[in-house]
Amino acid sequence: MEILNAIYENPLFGIIVSLLAYEAAVWIYNKSNKFVLLNPLLVSVAMVIGFLLIFDIPYDTYNIGGKFLTMFISPVTVVLAVPLYLQIKSLKDNAGIILFSIFIGAVASVVGICVYQKLFPMETAVFASLVPKSITTAIAVEVSEQFGGIPGITVIAVAFTGLLGAIFSPIMAKVFGVKNDIAKGLAIGTSSHVLGTTKAVEMGEQVGAMSSLSIAIAGVVTVFTAPFIVRLFGLL
Repeated sequence: MEILNAIYENPLFGIIVSLLAYEAAVWIYNKSNKFVLLNPLLVSVAMVIGFLLIFDIPYDTYNIGGKFLTMFISPVTVVLAVPLYLQIKSLKDNAGIILFSIFIGAVASVVGICVYQKLFPMETAVFASLVPKSITTAIAVEVSEQFGGIPGITVIAVAFTGLLGAIFSPIMAKVFGVKNDIAKGLAIGTSSHVLGTTKAVEMGEQVGAMSSLSIAIAGVVTVFTAPFIVRLFGLL
């Protein structure tokens, strides 16, 4: 047992388990002809959870190494600015409508969860944790903590929201007849942050660029507008 504990508590353990799970998930995704419900992130998360449960490994032990991968969330988000730079002309030509669309989308996300809280009341801490569900994790956790939310719930909510965006965004675009790449990118990035953007990049360079832009702006808009909206609804 002491040998196993030494292995589990080694930072490399969490890193290796995470990377192997993701590589296996990518292989499954490609073999399934990229079936939407077999999204690599979703499958790899399920694999890691299953592995920890089967071998009775505490999450905190796994996270000794796993947290180092979490540190890369913010840098990777910044890297998404590269495709945006390549689409700088489209950004300049449509700056007004782009900024307005992201603003409305970010506000609608917060309003939506406030309306839900009014109709189906939940514990205050849980509600606070869900307010920033549609923005990137790095910002969402900070917003959640300011409202008195639970960071763990926020992380799960953000991940789930992003996965839904990555899985269903192409389908929703077809259902509602959205053909404009800029519109697709803005909708995906504003509603499902980085995870949705991974799918947006697959849908086209311009879609990915606009989605990348939406991540940053939607995060800023949420930080400044969420407190006002929540108070407007008489919550928190």
